[in-house]
Amino acid sequence: GKDKRGDELPEELSRRESRLKKIQQAKAELEQEAAEKAEQERAEAEAKLAETKAWIRRFAKESSLYRGEVMPLRNQITAVIPTALGQLDYAVNQLDQYLAVPTEAVSEAPRTGVPEVAPPAAAGDENPQRGEPRSKTGKREHMEDA
Repeated sequence: GKDKRGDELPEELSRRESRLKKIQQAKAELEQEAAEKAEQERAEAEAKLAETKAWIRRFAKESSLYRGEVMPLRNQITAVIPTALGQLDYAVNQLDQYLAVPTEAVSEAPRTGVPEVAPPAAAGDENPQRGEPRSKTGKREHMEDA
């Protein structure tokens, strides 16, 4: 034919060649997409790693500060609470012993530490402060006046 030069490929081979080019082009596009996706994932992983390292440093600092704040409480717990528990245990034992004493023994026991209060003086009785007798009117009578 007039349009043919003689070095053209047969139609079936040219179709195969065009299909191969399309396959190679699609493969290159897929590889490009995969490379972009891998680069994006790598960037995200690096960002997460940097953030994790920052949090590790911050956590170390914060936990050190926390331990410093809690140390006095820890010292109180280990030192004061056992002593307080011992004192409470002693007080409970003393109360148990007190409650175990029969009531007759308590009422017969002398009362110490409780001041005795004298009843008020009646008219004509002696004034407990000065030892002077009182008249029926409540006035003091002096021995010299009588």
